[in-house]
Amino acid sequence: EKKFTGTHEVIARQMLNENFINPSDVNRKISNLSLAEVRSLGEDTTLEIKDDEVGEELNSFLEEKELSQRIDYDYLTNQLLYSVWQGLDRTEEQSINTWAVFSDDYDNVADVEYSNDTSDYKNFAYVVGKDNKTITVNNVKLGERRREMIVSSSDSIDADLKTKGTQELDKEKPVEVIDCTVISNENLLYKRDYDLGDLCTIKIRSIDKMANMRITEVREIYEDGEVTIVPKFGDDYITITKFIEREVKKWEVDFLIQI
Repeated sequence: EKKFTGTHEVIARQMLNENFINPSDVNRKISNLSLAEVRSLGEDTTLEIKDDEVGEELNSFLEEKELSQRIDYDYLTNQLLYSVWQGLDRTEEQSINTWAVFSDDYDNVADVEYSNDTSDYKNFAYVVGKDNKTITVNNVKLGERRREMIVSSSDSIDADLKTKGTQELDKEKPVEVIDCTVISNENLLYKRDYDLGDLCTIKIRSIDKMANMRITEVREIYEDGEVTIVPKFGDDYITITKFIEREVKKWEVDFLIQI
């Protein structure tokens, strides 16, 4: 178990450095991996980890401030460059950047697929710290049913316990995703008007959905000399690991009921 302190970006860089760039176990070292310049992203916080997978832990941690991470590959030099990054706000609610609005009313999207999974959603945490000191983190919205979880921590300071609870609740958010094919035109071009990580406005009348959602993935499909752009808006789908864990729990409950 280890605790990191600093801004979100600094903590992410520390974890990459200790695990893959200058690890105590030389067999874990990735010789062609380096860190990009600091961009001063995030805010001062703490991160407590214990036997967690680095990539998944950092994804959840950085999402707290709508940040993400990526590795750029330079195939000419065979070098990998890690960076923490943040997309632009391109919603209709702001006036700093150009808008990126995806809507079937504008005929710029097709093949829309929508997914919403709340099976792992939690909105209330009991955080149990050192000497069984316990605080609660309440994210229950008005009229919403409380869905509880218990979080363990080695901390004893209220602020640190609250941070830990908030981080764990953030991992159990509803999973809402929109996949679609973008029909490019002069008013909406990939890399110019929108990019990976950007917060965009979605208006899909066919599924009665209107929201501001971030682009979390972009697939570029090259076929017959043409390029098709398929972005994903929203959180990742439920992971295979989480799905298996959930199904095992269901089986255990059913088995006990039958007994």
